[in-house]
Amino acid sequence: MLIGFVSYASAQQSTISVKDLAVPAAPAFTLLDATPSLIQTPGTPKAFILGISQSFQQSNGAFPQDYSAEFTPFWWISPGSQSIFAVAGIKQKKTGDTTAVSWSQDYFSGLKFTNLSLGFFNKDMIPDEVDYSNKIFSVGFRSNILKIHKQDYAHSIAQLVKEWHKIAQNEMDNNMDLLTEISRHPEKKDLLKSKFVPSGTKELTDKINAMLVQKPLFSWDLSAAYALYGLGDSSWSTGRFAAWTSFSSYLSIKTAEAKTGYNYLSLHASIRYLHDNYGPGGEGLSREQDYLDAGGKIMFETKDYSIGFETAARFKGSSENVKFRTVGMFTYKVSENLIVHAAFGKNFDHPGKLISLFGLNWGFGTEKVKI
Repeated sequence: MLIGFVSYASAQQSTISVKDLAVPAAPAFTLLDATPSLIQTPGTPKAFILGISQSFQQSNGAFPQDYSAEFTPFWWISPGSQSIFAVAGIKQKKTGDTTAVSWSQDYFSGLKFTNLSLGFFNKDMIPDEVDYSNKIFSVGFRSNILKIHKQDYAHSIAQLVKEWHKIAQNEMDNNMDLLTEISRHPEKKDLLKSKFVPSGTKELTDKINAMLVQKPLFSWDLSAAYALYGLGDSSWSTGRFAAWTSFSSYLSIKTAEAKTGYNYLSLHASIRYLHDNYGPGGEGLSREQDYLDAGGKIMFETKDYSIGFETAARFKGSSENVKFRTVGMFTYKVSENLIVHAAFGKNFDHPGKLISLFGLNWGFGTEKVKI
């Protein structure tokens, strides 16, 4: 949940859901309701610059036909030197006792993983009678501003990693002859690996992974996007701007039969602001428009089912223009490949109109139940 931009279609719908308000993965694309077929993910500044240069060359002009990229600059800076502690957002705590090692949470660790997205598009974004594809440049970011876990989170991860390191070293020592044989005969690697004697690192790895995906007690996310429209060969104008902010709180509920982290009672609140310089004005004309959307959701989630209630409202300048949507939702995982979805509610901007939905999600593979 962060700040991002709402798509053209989403911006014009009379009702919105809390899901619509959530921070998009790539705000620069969502802002324009764009779904690029290919999104570049450059791993270095050199790859990023090269990708843009190639797009300009392939367009045979001064503007790329289509180019989309999404990346996290943090990974451009000495990615090999990063540790699990940086990813988990914990750090060594300084104490007066130099012999004791203490760990604490880095509440703002998500800032360093700020994700950037940008794109060059050719698309008709102005609702007029002229069918003309504008040259559009869009850029956006999404970031986690604050994340707070349980008090013992940092200490628990540090202890698990320390224990894993000790056992992994024992595994290396106990299988040294086998590892040497593998290095000499890499073509027999699969056969030799079957003789490897583990000492428990897999179990600890699973525990560490479970800690890393554990939901925080509180999280604050932010995202924004901006689009610049080309109105001619040399004229440019601001097209759209949007910003989202979201707050989430997760309370882990333990039961005798459930594993830690499966059951959560969560609360979510989201706000989105959208400014469109070329919104639909009727009769083939466009006009400047502003939207302010707000919503909240409460949800109970387990491994096999989730149930929740949400409400969202759109404000357009006066109390008479406020439009609401209130819906209850239920999802149940019958099996790994069969999910049942149901929703029931009411659109208050359409008196007497009910929302009713029942559906099945049937496929291959596995899926975690989510509302």
